[in-house]
Amino acid sequence: MSGCACGFNSCLPSNLIKEGKMKHGLKIYMGYSYFDSPESGAAIIFAHTAKEAKQFSFALNQDWGDGEWTDSAVRLLSGCDHLYEQADQKMLADGIAHMVDHPVVCSVCELWGLPIDPKTRICVNCSEE
Repeated sequence: MSGCACGFNSCLPSNLIKEGKMKHGLKIYMGYSYFDSPESGAAIIFAHTAKEAKQFSFALNQDWGDGEWTDSAVRLLSGCDHLYEQADQKMLADGIAHMVDHPVVCSVCELWGLPIDPKTRICVNCSEE
């Protein structure tokens, strides 16, 4: 698993939820170990709240080792709507929180978060280099 190249403010503006454009209500979070940093490994978490997302992050950290609750961290991702493509589409449509612990990564930088060309498997950042 690789870290994320996304921003970390808010997933989608609350007005999209109010307007019904995001019917499932799931936001995109990055779950990782606070002490190891996202670059050491991170997962995409689709959840309604940060508290709900942290439960997935905690379970992930326990799978990776002896992660404590205080070591589990989540960040709300901004401008990463393309990551909804990696969600379980049935669970997304039903509004069920879930995690993608093996996200599609760029074949060059091995990060996820930026849009990745499905043919070349290279992110937009690496394709510009």
